[in-house]
Amino acid sequence: MPADLIQSYLDLLEESISLYSLDGTVEYCNPAHEKMFGYTADELIGLAYQDLPFFSPEFAKVTGRLLEKIISEGILEAVETQVKRKDNTNMWVEIKVTLLRKENKPFAIQTVTRDITERIEAEQDVLKNATNIKQLFDGLSDPLLIHMIPDKGPGTILDCNKSACEFSGHSRKELLGMNITDFSVQSESAPEEEHVKQLMSGKSALFEQNIKRKDGSLKVVEVHNQIIDYYGKKVIMAIVRDISQRKAEQEELKMHLMFEQIVSKISSRFLNMPDDQIDMGIEQTLQEVSEFIDARRGAMYMITDEGKSLSITHEWSYDPAFSQIETVQNLPVEMFSHSAATLQKMEDIIINTPDDLPEGASGEKKWFEAYGFHALFFVPIISEDSLVGTLGFSGEPLKNQNWPTQYGNLLRYIATILYNAISRKEMYQKLRRTQFTLDNYSDCVYWLSPDMRVMDANPS
Repeated sequence: MPADLIQSYLDLLEESISLYSLDGTVEYCNPAHEKMFGYTADELIGLAYQDLPFFSPEFAKVTGRLLEKIISEGILEAVETQVKRKDNTNMWVEIKVTLLRKENKPFAIQTVTRDITERIEAEQDVLKNATNIKQLFDGLSDPLLIHMIPDKGPGTILDCNKSACEFSGHSRKELLGMNITDFSVQSESAPEEEHVKQLMSGKSALFEQNIKRKDGSLKVVEVHNQIIDYYGKKVIMAIVRDISQRKAEQEELKMHLMFEQIVSKISSRFLNMPDDQIDMGIEQTLQEVSEFIDARRGAMYMITDEGKSLSITHEWSYDPAFSQIETVQNLPVEMFSHSAATLQKMEDIIINTPDDLPEGASGEKKWFEAYGFHALFFVPIISEDSLVGTLGFSGEPLKNQNWPTQYGNLLRYIATILYNAISRKEMYQKLRRTQFTLDNYSDCVYWLSPDMRVMDANPS
């Protein structure tokens, strides 16, 4: 079930993940968390946040305020603090706290913890041993920029370290004199007014943003700003950290949680649905899943005639003109030989652009050209280890797509639910036909138990 999938995903993450109830009680710790702190999940689950043994007494005192903030605001800026492992060794960590919601209602608190001991100690060593600003800059592995304080405009870059050049793709000569927004996305690099006020009050500011490197690629970064004296001037020192991988994992987890909600909703929908409403329920499900994965059409294709024919049984399309339910009826499976062979191997078909079609997919190429397809995502429908059909989704005509491969396993859950609903409908209809025949049979019919006792009889 989806919950098991989420559990497996969390267990495989290298970053430390823990989940708390809304009152701050530990409910889950992944293996990476156990390895990082030295405490097993069994030792921590059930403890209140302020009672966790690795936090210092000073930090534990402020956990109540932090808990209130996360409940009210939904997210907490990254917190850096020193903790003590079970073996009594100290470690610096960065803790990112997020409020998890289900159907817009908060249901849990998630923390992502990273070991930043190496970075903190390196920064401390550099600060201790640096004899000049140049040594300080080049001793840091994170990109560092010094720029003017924005005054109704972006700040001019005054200095940078080697890492800033390597990360941005710009040479030192190019960076100096540029505005801090010149390699950012939509001027995100310039601190907002509230950040400037925070900096001018003597506090540091930490925020996330997207930046654009010289080659045009985008990176998600975390920027740590503070005011420093630079040759007699008050300026901003910005330390930039690449968090693209972390954000990608968080987005993937968010996607899995959202899909889990959809699967749960769909499972509940068909649980006690009358069979005369199943067709409508399937079409509604196809619409919901299509909208979730940004598809413009979703359909169930069933294989009939001993594996020789293919027909659409159910479909949703954002535009009736894009519908194919009338066209795809009893088509020879051999028309799509490449796709059929792939699905027979129980593999997904992911086409983001017509260029993804292999040389042998001649039938599929003709179909693409005739109907303007550019992006398709198909997963096999399996029953008793055999291919019985496929659940397929189409992107917007003449537009390429970027389907995440992770959709595959999740879409298979949907395919199984829908196929079981169709099978249940067919079974009920068959039972009713059988019952009708027996009720109108002129001879007497008895249902007997194994010990030959009469359990039921027809009207005759």
